Amino acid sequence: MDLSTIKTKIIDEYRTLGDFKSDVKLMCDNAMKYNRPETIYYKTANKLWHYTKNKLFKNINGFCLWVVGSQGIVFCLFILFILTKV
Repeated sequence: MDLSTIKTKIIDEYRTLGDFKSDVKLMCDNAMKYNRPETIYYKTANKLWHYTKNKLFKNINGFCLWVVGSQGIVFCLFILFILTKV
């Protein structure tokens, strides 16, 4: 899993925030599994996952249930924009 795949799946594959969250977690888990802890890849993946888990997904769960049905693409693009700026 990588950010370009997540970006592609935003268009028509994600139906719930949980699906999106699972892919973000998979991407980070893979980066931490296949890279040593001292590398930039591991450190960035670790930082990205902790940020998204503690800040983004924690704070928006209730809001997302309402948004995903009607404007999910816009909402997920906003999330992806945040993730790529971390």
